[in-house]
Amino acid sequence: SSIARYDLFIPIVRQGLELITNALEGQAADDADDRDLEDLWKRVLRILSVLLVPSTTESIQSYSYNAEDILSITSLCTDKLPSKFTNDLCDVLALGAQSAAKVARNQSEISGDGREDVAELRTNGLKMFHACFSGLSESQPNGSLLLSLSETLLREAVDGAAQTASMKEHNSDDASVDVQISLFVCESIRKLPNIEQVAVKLFPWLCKLTRSDSAALRTEASTVLSSVDMVRVIEEAKAAEERAVIAEVKCEQLRTEVEKLIEENEELKRQAMLGI
Repeated sequence: SSIARYDLFIPIVRQGLELITNALEGQAADDADDRDLEDLWKRVLRILSVLLVPSTTESIQSYSYNAEDILSITSLCTDKLPSKFTNDLCDVLALGAQSAAKVARNQSEISGDGREDVAELRTNGLKMFHACFSGLSESQPNGSLLLSLSETLLREAVDGAAQTASMKEHNSDDASVDVQISLFVCESIRKLPNIEQVAVKLFPWLCKLTRSDSAALRTEASTVLSSVDMVRVIEEAKAAEERAVIAEVKCEQLRTEVEKLIEENEELKRQAMLGI
């Protein structure tokens, strides 16, 4: 079957987005118009989800063949999308990043026997991954979704390295998809405003990556870890634990005092009833 061409779709998307944007920038719309525009943006998000998360062999081939055009469409949509849909967009981008990583990893299974097909699928999968992960980190740099996705990707890289450690025929450093994905994740983490917070939460996986066969990945993971003042983090954790213990003791003391007051109040009531 022939592979779809998305380059013909780009002008349509561009013009459609301009019409929607112009409608938003025009005079105040009534509630019905607002609902219609909201439905249109939701459809845009569904289109992005379909483009970025291929589900069949045919759609994966089309996904790779049209990678640049899909990236152009994604860029057009994300640039115009209202901020109220940021959470929905990030959900799509996170799924897109996971899907792209899967396509890049599994290229030998979903392509033919030709080396060029394998290389193209891997390269285009990584391009899509970079775009989706970058879009997510820019949209919600402090979000839990980015942290969760980063942890998943680094864990998969560590697990994948463990599985192939004894294999003679595994990919070289430069060709390893997991290495390239992990490198990009670490590079992105270094640019985050809350780098220390993220690095602390990813600490176990970053430590394991410092023992990677890839010199570049060892360096990048070490660079991220160097941003963390572990002495201060440990001291803050101990201080927080001590405060929690003190608060628990005070709470127990307060509970005891309240129980004592209740008992005294009951005794006063009893004495009053007896006329003592």
